[in-house]
Amino acid sequence: MSIQMGKLCSVLIGQRFGETVRTVADDLFGSVSKTIPMIRQSTNLERKDIIKSLQVLIKFRFVKFTASTINDQMAEYSIIPSRVLLMLRYPSFLQFMRTRCNVVAAYIVLELLREGFATASEIIVQAVKKNSEEQNMEAIVEYRDKFVELVSLEYIARTPVPVSENEAVPKLEIDEGKLFVVPTIDLNVLNDLLNDKSVEIPDKDVYWGVNYDKFNQEFRDQLMISSLERRIDVNAGDCLKHMIALMYTRTTAWEPISAPISLAELRHAIEKKSLSVPLVKHLEEYLSMINSDTIGFISKESDVGGGQYRIQIKKVITELTWTCIEHVITEKFGSKAARIFRVVKLKKYIEQEDIQKEAMIPAKEAKLLIYKLMEENFLHIHTVRKAGGGGNGPAKSFYLFHVKLHQIVNMLLDNCYKAIFNAITRITDDETQNKRLRDKKQRLDVIVDEMESRGEPKELIIELQNDTLTPPEREILNKVNLRLGTLKNAMLAIDDTLFLLQMYVYYNTAK
Repeated sequence: MSIQMGKLCSVLIGQRFGETVRTVADDLFGSVSKTIPMIRQSTNLERKDIIKSLQVLIKFRFVKFTASTINDQMAEYSIIPSRVLLMLRYPSFLQFMRTRCNVVAAYIVLELLREGFATASEIIVQAVKKNSEEQNMEAIVEYRDKFVELVSLEYIARTPVPVSENEAVPKLEIDEGKLFVVPTIDLNVLNDLLNDKSVEIPDKDVYWGVNYDKFNQEFRDQLMISSLERRIDVNAGDCLKHMIALMYTRTTAWEPISAPISLAELRHAIEKKSLSVPLVKHLEEYLSMINSDTIGFISKESDVGGGQYRIQIKKVITELTWTCIEHVITEKFGSKAARIFRVVKLKKYIEQEDIQKEAMIPAKEAKLLIYKLMEENFLHIHTVRKAGGGGNGPAKSFYLFHVKLHQIVNMLLDNCYKAIFNAITRITDDETQNKRLRDKKQRLDVIVDEMESRGEPKELIIELQNDTLTPPEREILNKVNLRLGTLKNAMLAIDDTLFLLQMYVYYNTAK
């Protein structure tokens, strides 16, 4: 785990859970795993505070535990940074739920993200209490049905439970066959819980959590579809969407390449489900265009049954990563630097003089850009000694420029972590420094809403607003709110890049 990732995870946990939990998490970041006495020794926290912090982190699945190799009666705890970083994506999860399902689904997922994991009955009742205007049986049925639907769509899954109660360090396991099986949810019990009555919950031992893998899978698919839409058109994206849906009938979600998909079954699926008339009419032409695209979204396997096609998921992610890197270089150094980078990428190993010729850039300018790219670790030098040459002088070797994609991706990941950390820090500082003004504005908004609901004269409301907030204060607030909005939008944009780079690492790391 890099230093930048550790700093970002630390600030995310501190914002959500407070300083004590953050201290425990920071201590776990610095080691592979630790027992409670080891954490206490390095943090000087009370044992009860450490235990409470670990309980919180385990509940949100940020920490895992196993029996110690030295003493199997004691647990060793280790943190999972990738899970902590998912907190950045929570707003995207909720937005996806609103568009994919509806606002009720978003409320249910929001409750699970707040709680970490809970029983179905608890989640449904809490969601109804907080978000439903009419808290009655009709609302309970609506939220219950939506919960069951989310489980069937695999956005919510059961969490592991202890195998045995007799072990000092419990082992958590889950039966794969029951991962998406909903137990009986009694509507009368839900109604009693809604009315704060003490009742026995039938599903008290079955806990549920957000299925992060399913959301990441959806985001990965949408990344590929939106990329194809930009390169060709909406119909091409619709075609790939139906191919992905067919892929899941015979290929596991995270395979790098799909099983073959025949033209006949694709045509049948599109005619049945697609609303695009041009796609139905010109399906073969669209497949030909997608197949010939340089990114390589699909590949033609054979001509059997009109054609067999595979979705090249790993290749698409890799090519999109190359494109992302080129955009970063263009933004940072200009289009000529990006041209040089593309030349080196295509030639794999190339001398400096050849780069200048291939990129058609003057020697002095090309040399400057090449060494800027080297300084920022976008290019590297590979030295090859000339055959039969003696000595170690520069004339005795070839100096070949090349690209190390894995190193660039890791560098950009660190840059993303650093940028998001800086944005969060700036947002926190702005909110702290202007807390009095923001609170004042919030109180004023509440009073104005009450006055408008009572039908007070508009002149009186305007006079109150002018008397409460002076023009300089309004100007400061406007600037702060604009800056905060810009920073939050930037964080979402950076997280999109972060997601792509994480997908590249997943598909290109030896399993």
